[in-house]
Amino acid sequence: MSRRRGTDAGEAVAASPADRLMLAEARADVHDSRVQVGVFSRMPGPAPALDDLKALLADAVDRAPTLSYRITGRGRRARWEVDPGFDIGRHVLECRVRPGRSVQQAVMDALRANPLPREHPLWSVIVLHGYRQDEFTLCYRAHHAFQDGMAVARTCEAVFGGAALNRPEPLPAPERPPARLLLTVFREFGRIAWRPARWLPRATSKDGPTPALHTAVLDADAVRAVAAGTGATPAQIALAVLAGALRAWQPQHWTDRPDRRQRRGLPTLLSMSLRPFTDRSALGTQAGLLPVALPCAEPSPLRRLEQVRAHGASARISLHHRAQSYIWRRLPYPLTRAFWTASVWASPGYLVTTSYMLPPGLRGSVVDSGAVFTVPQLMRGSAGTVQFIAQGSSVTASLLFDPAVPGVERLPDLMARALADLRAALPGAGAG
Repeated sequence: MSRRRGTDAGEAVAASPADRLMLAEARADVHDSRVQVGVFSRMPGPAPALDDLKALLADAVDRAPTLSYRITGRGRRARWEVDPGFDIGRHVLECRVRPGRSVQQAVMDALRANPLPREHPLWSVIVLHGYRQDEFTLCYRAHHAFQDGMAVARTCEAVFGGAALNRPEPLPAPERPPARLLLTVFREFGRIAWRPARWLPRATSKDGPTPALHTAVLDADAVRAVAAGTGATPAQIALAVLAGALRAWQPQHWTDRPDRRQRRGLPTLLSMSLRPFTDRSALGTQAGLLPVALPCAEPSPLRRLEQVRAHGASARISLHHRAQSYIWRRLPYPLTRAFWTASVWASPGYLVTTSYMLPPGLRGSVVDSGAVFTVPQLMRGSAGTVQFIAQGSSVTASLLFDPAVPGVERLPDLMARALADLRAALPGAGAG
């Protein structure tokens, strides 16, 4: 079955400097799976017939016309425009997994074995089945130049939840911020420009083994209790839990007379959406990076949470949002590329974290509370990415680390322990 839908001619949209940067990152890597983002959902029952899935997606393209856009041209001529040969059949893949195989590793193998062809829209839906008789996994994945994490979530809501997205159109240029504001942002990136930890590798192995994906489901009751006792959001709680887990993962780095830089915490880049509220097209990457020092050197779970909340103060986020909207969308591409290259060079082995809410339309018909997980991008020079997806008070963490980093499989259990320690530290928690 082959259906062509959603291909009415629309206005071409110029690729932003950030889009071009992500395309260049993919060309510099051996496997474009490292610059893909995806949402995966373990579903009960037998896998759907491919023809039925193609029919569903063909209808979804009418609600999400972005899905018919491809990249054309290079350099300053790069733009997104409707693929005249759009065929939904190219975007549906089936992968049979041997019984008992880890779903997470099967996902990574499928992404690596099925690169996204640049001459067509940079997305696909993958059905994985065979690993169990009573469930299958449905995946939507996209190239990071085509969509960032928030855009992927919105597209999934349109494809599988019936929501509608606008047709892509050029966005108004962001206002140029004062020079002093840009300098403030550059200085903040400079403050975290040091090797984050001795146990993280200085560079990623681009042509080595497939990165391992691990997932951790944070206890929903514990997250609710900490949120009620502190006023923190699930995303802030998740970051504090990650800081505690990283501290327990390599205790000698944080507890054996740490030096001044170690006491400042683990330098991390927190992804944040720069997409205007008026943009409902979900095309292109519009994500910025907020420099954050995870307080791994702090022994108190509650003080770790307090420091995480201070780093994410709304005024600081607003400042970075205004400055980086201009940097990633309006600065000349050579300057954008230089800014990115300098950031990677200055912070070898850095970590990236990101967090977003699961759209309401995707919260039903899954196996359990941890059945929805993500595959984040593993950017050049990064030792790993930790992506949190919140479903109400339930939070699932996806941990994708470079194969050169040892012991990542311990982190899910350490995160569960760090959350339990944070809950136990609440005032009155021991009263009975």
